[in-house]
Amino acid sequence: MRIGGTDWIPELPTMESSHDGSSSLMKIESPEDRALLMFCKITRGQWFNDGNKRTALMTANHALINAGIGVFSISPSLKREFTTRLLRYYESNDDVPFHSWLKDNAIGRLPGGITSVESRRLELKRSGTAAVDQNLPVYQTAMSMRAQTPAY
Repeated sequence: MRIGGTDWIPELPTMESSHDGSSSLMKIESPEDRALLMFCKITRGQWFNDGNKRTALMTANHALINAGIGVFSISPSLKREFTTRLLRYYESNDDVPFHSWLKDNAIGRLPGGITSVESRRLELKRSGTAAVDQNLPVYQTAMSMRAQTPAY
């Protein structure tokens, strides 16, 4: 297995190494840190034959949206720097600088610091809906957030 842009060759993952990697992540209390480290572990671990970054991105987004934080997204203007930092992380196996950069640059936070769940509750309240469900499903909440987000 080869990774474009580097001579680093990942170790062949096993079920045990993948399970150990994901189990250790579940012990991280901060959902934001857990999501970013999931991204790091999956991309570097090369757990799948193809689509490791895409799978890592979906996993991180699931965790971030579910926690009401926002979405994982790399701005087009930062893609080159992202790739350079990702390759450095692959080669060094030191996730601290990459994780720190991702935390500052890769999370599209919800407007005004309000969570999507709270945003949806306020939207229902403003629209005059009598019964506001306090336990809206994450999917419904994420879809309402997506509908309100302007396309760039």
